[in-house]
Amino acid sequence: MDRDDLDHVVELHKARSRNLITLTAMKFTVGDTVQFTSGARLIEGIVEKVNRKTINVSTHTQKWRVSPSLLTKVA
Repeated sequence: MDRDDLDHVVELHKARSRNLITLTAMKFTVGDTVQFTSGARLIEGIVEKVNRKTINVSTHTQKWRVSPSLLTKVA
C-alpha cells in the first residue's frame, strides 16, 4: 500500500465515523431526558440542542456538550 492508498483509507474511515455520529445524533430530539457518565458519576440532563457532532445537554447546575455515542435516553 503506498501513501495515496493509505490517505484514501484514512479519509474513508473519517467519513464513515462522521456518518455514524450523525446517525446516532438523529436519534435524539430537543427535550429528551438523557444520561451519560463523567468519570465515576452518572449525569442526567435534558437535550437542549442537537448539533452534527455533539449534543448540548443541560443539567440543573451545568451545561455539557456530549458526543451522541455517549448518551442514553432515559425512559
